Amino acid sequence: MGCDCIKCVRRRIEENRPEAGDLANLADLERREAEVLAREEEARAKRERERWVNVDRLRVMTLRGSKWGRSSERLKAGAYGSYFRLNKRQGIKILRAACVKERPGRPGLTVDRYEWTRATNEVAMQNFAHSQGVAVRCGGVVVVRWKKYLYLGLLMKHLDGGCLGDQSEIAWNSVQNPLNRALMRVGLYHRDLHEFNVVRSHRGRWYAIDFGNSSY
Repeated sequence: MGCDCIKCVRRRIEENRPEAGDLANLADLERREAEVLAREEEARAKRERERWVNVDRLRVMTLRGSKWGRSSERLKAGAYGSYFRLNKRQGIKILRAACVKERPGRPGLTVDRYEWTRATNEVAMQNFAHSQGVAVRCGGVVVVRWKKYLYLGLLMKHLDGGCLGDQSEIAWNSVQNPLNRALMRVGLYHRDLHEFNVVRSHRGRWYAIDFGNSSY
């Protein structure tokens, strides 16, 4: 008796050397194979549906143009995002990995669920740190049109004192250690605190930004 898998049964029938029960087995095997393929397709479609988040409800902003009255100024670019000053009191961080677009089979504008979760977590952590007096306030998630593409963006308060990386006369340890202690005191681990993620207000106080890799 040969193998009873569907591949071997089909080969024996095609070669005109079927064994007893092969024809009946083939029908049953094909039915089971069709059921497995249908379940796999349903699971794949479910994963695809759950992968994307609809962001039609978010405000869509254009980075450059008449909306701001003048061109926005790019001040900082990191591995994950770029920061622009919109005006004297407001800035925006564009999350370059969080591309927003219309996708086949999905109505409206969508973004990858992982990027959406990362963006909303960053807003929550930064605003929690702001409530403790150690971070800049974040205004929430928006959709930003930049260079003909759409991305998720984080609106936040802009501080005009500049970042520590642009001020070589100030020792990094004199700012990093107090900020780290303040963050850990409230249960936050920044994980990416460096001189370009620390900004100063016009009153001379230092605040942390960029909470994309942070955790409680």
